[in-house]
Amino acid sequence: MPNYHYTAVDQNGRAITGELFALSREDALAQLSQAQGLEVQSLEELKSDAAEPAQPSLSQKQSEYLASQIAELASSSLPLEEGLRRLGDEQESMSAFGHSRLKTLLYQLANKLEGGVSLDKVLEELGGAEDLIAAIRVGTKTGNASSAIAQYVTYVRSLSHLRARLSLAFFYPAVLFSMAVIIILLFLRVIAPQMSQLFAGFQFNVELPLITLVMIRTAEFTEQYLPTVMIITPLLVVGLILFWRFGPPRYVRTIQLSIPVFGSILHALLLARFSHCLAFLMENMVPMYESIQVAGMSSGDPLLREATDKWSERLEQGDSPMDAAEGLRHIPRELVPTLQSTRDVS
Repeated sequence: MPNYHYTAVDQNGRAITGELFALSREDALAQLSQAQGLEVQSLEELKSDAAEPAQPSLSQKQSEYLASQIAELASSSLPLEEGLRRLGDEQESMSAFGHSRLKTLLYQLANKLEGGVSLDKVLEELGGAEDLIAAIRVGTKTGNASSAIAQYVTYVRSLSHLRARLSLAFFYPAVLFSMAVIIILLFLRVIAPQMSQLFAGFQFNVELPLITLVMIRTAEFTEQYLPTVMIITPLLVVGLILFWRFGPPRYVRTIQLSIPVFGSILHALLLARFSHCLAFLMENMVPMYESIQVAGMSSGDPLLREATDKWSERLEQGDSPMDAAEGLRHIPRELVPTLQSTRDVS
């Protein structure tokens, strides 16, 4: 999400400078002039690394829980600061949502809100999810924050249920694969060597079947190089995990999407998250180019985010959705005609 540096004058004539995150330049001007009552003198988008959004520091469960609690507090008469502090008091030191991490976060939110910082800005500073921040800003603009956040919670929970169902679907094949590996290793270490000795004792010139020869040679290789394999394999697994978590996001995601079956499912999940967020933002009258940009950021996919940034930039310059999508990979092609029709109707 872009970061803007501004110079403004308040109602008392004092000059004020600062920075703020906003969906677009128009959103930044609205936050300063309408929400804070400032007369903006200058507004520039920062192009440095500071403009990069913070990475989410909360787990999916924590984000879902926090959003649902904020939605309930927004719909009640209880001040948000007081409600968050009470929620923090209710959290046990070893809660199911991440030990005392959520309790500390709730206190931080309450303290910053009491200090006059807006909720979306606080979540931005603490590394909140992009789509949650966008939902709060949409609710602030429309004057119906509780409804906007409730919609966000609904869509996040639907994605969580989908991920849970996919995890269960993968569990059974994973167990079968693990059992098959164990059985094969036992066969190669126990049965295959005995078969090799049995056939070696034959005095007849008998040509063994190819599959039998393969099993015998594999057993001999396993017996000879098993210590080396047992050392190298864990190192390869650890290296793969480290690359998976800390490698260049663009290359990691490219490899993930190229994996058979898993890649297709991951791609479908990413598009589902993008589509849900895009529909939510456009339903709440956020401009199309802003909706596409924020939905791309909230998808968590660097490839999709890069494509949607270019798509959004072209739309902002006046191109049609279909023309703006020309030559861009990794964007959901099925949505382009729908967005084009929406643009034509509006």
